[in-house]
Amino acid sequence: MPPKLPDQLRRLEVFSPHNLLCMDETVCEIFMVMLGIEIHPCAGGLKSADPDADPDQTAIIGFAGVISGLCEIRLSLPASIIVTSAMLGGIDVTEQTELICDAIGELCNLVAGGWKDRLPELSHSCSLTIPTVIEGEMYRVHLPADTLINRRAYCFGDHHVLQITLVYDASGT
Repeated sequence: MPPKLPDQLRRLEVFSPHNLLCMDETVCEIFMVMLGIEIHPCAGGLKSADPDADPDQTAIIGFAGVISGLCEIRLSLPASIIVTSAMLGGIDVTEQTELICDAIGELCNLVAGGWKDRLPELSHSCSLTIPTVIEGEMYRVHLPADTLINRRAYCFGDHHVLQITLVYDASGT
């Protein structure tokens, strides 16, 4: 059984406008500072036109401790190659490399950890699991019915999209 939340955390709205703004800031900072890539929230959210909309790379990291949940990122293979190349200093990356899985897992770790650390209520009382990376299309992630879900989309390059799904299990609070 997870530890009970202190009163101030029990009232925490994980998906409050402030906390979601912290996610936007985290993603933009990681992409600009660490990757040298300009990224911004997509104007149309997940409905934004993206010719590479079917994700080929998905990474998932769990939150454990005073909250239970997960952070999932999804990218098309072309977008994953751009991110991986940027993470590795601009080297050429092909589709047949394990480097892509490692880079996307690390990107998820940076996003989830960076977001968590921007929230004082969570920074020291919540841990992250190791990333799990899934390759390919045509799969579904099934979640319990009582979880709260927030989906975000960020655009970069000519037409690439980073999709982020935040899941919070409010039943433990």
